[in-house]
Amino acid sequence: MTYRTLVATLVLLLGVATPKVHAQVDFDRVIGRDEYSRPIVVKALDGDTIGVVARLAGVPMGIEVAQGVSRQTHKPVTLTGHTVAEALELIAAFDDRYELRQMEGVFVLRTREAWQRSDHPLHAGVPPILLPNIRIGNALLLIASFLGAPQSRGGSSLTDTKRFTLDLRAGTVLDLLNATVRAHGEIAWAFESNSPAPSLPYTVTLSAAGGYGVPGVQREPVDVSLYAERPLPPPASSSALADRIVGTTSDDRPVIVRGPFASALSLLGTATKVPMGIEFLGPEYPALGEDISATGRTLRDVLDAIIAVDPRYEWRELPGVIVIRPAVAWRDPDSVLFRLVPAVEMTDTSLTDAVSRVARFMGHPSPIVMPSGTTISLNQPQGTVLDLVNAVVRAHGEMFWELRRETEPSVIQQGYRYVFTFFMMGGHGKGFAMR
Repeated sequence: MTYRTLVATLVLLLGVATPKVHAQVDFDRVIGRDEYSRPIVVKALDGDTIGVVARLAGVPMGIEVAQGVSRQTHKPVTLTGHTVAEALELIAAFDDRYELRQMEGVFVLRTREAWQRSDHPLHAGVPPILLPNIRIGNALLLIASFLGAPQSRGGSSLTDTKRFTLDLRAGTVLDLLNATVRAHGEIAWAFESNSPAPSLPYTVTLSAAGGYGVPGVQREPVDVSLYAERPLPPPASSSALADRIVGTTSDDRPVIVRGPFASALSLLGTATKVPMGIEFLGPEYPALGEDISATGRTLRDVLDAIIAVDPRYEWRELPGVIVIRPAVAWRDPDSVLFRLVPAVEMTDTSLTDAVSRVARFMGHPSPIVMPSGTTISLNQPQGTVLDLVNAVVRAHGEMFWELRRETEPSVIQQGYRYVFTFFMMGGHGKGFAMR
């Protein structure tokens, strides 16, 4: 079947005008393999499957998972190697319980009954919403609140770090779900019944994030401002990173750190939006700690207090990054972080590809699968490993790194001496063995 025939088929199937669909979707894009080099195979239509398809196809999608067992026999369908147009046609034909519709650039699978139910939870009203520069963690909490979940601010450790503007004219919860995945561009939503579960009969999910059990009925007016990105505290008079004022946690609690620990970097980085890095002494020299109140103080004051607790460490402000290392490491010419690496250039590179490339410079051959969402661009001249890892967290803007000694004997026997980890501020991290 030709591309033109496929587009015409989709237009008839989805009931939309060709210019609108074509403006939203690159039908010629070929779907590749996942981060582990596995082909994308559809065995069932569910939130996980649609989330993977949305990400690899670059097409925002949604699914309301049908209840019960289909009477139709489903043979697995491989999407890898197909164009987006072909993949959408294969998905539309996979399970006859579903009807696939395109809603302003979002491809949505629901049963015919769900589309027609006027009292459906997803058809409840939502006021106009404008939330600039948010992440899917904020959006998921907002969506859940319109479905009856308790209203709360932040506190999520969701992994996707891409920021986007959620702009919705008055509509429905379904419109809000679609507006979220459309604004992000590469995720999917899912809605599913949890019977029997009388208190939380539904689950709403955003791919690459997580889900919440919800009652399905809004209990009180939603305060949309709770989910806005909070501004940083006013900057100090200096432009130095270390002179930024430490704010609060994502759920408005005071920041308290305990010393040179990874948790301190996560809390301070989240509260100041400063990329950081930390190298630890060996496991025989655990870090020392005591409670340090950070909110309202300059980052410089807090870092000085951390070093006062454990003076074996020293912090420095490098270009765009704060780094804490053992004092002896800063003066060790044989430090692993002072190894030379060649120049590196990246343009709109996925975090997985960027970190995997860095890991190869450190002697780790396998891909490192990182959270999806944000891409990075950098042009780093020849320098040290420290220069390169700092360039990565600086280009991303909401990451920090950690270097520890390897302690697993079986890994050490393979020649690996360290564990290097990239963390999202306040969330997910991925580490790899380093020679």
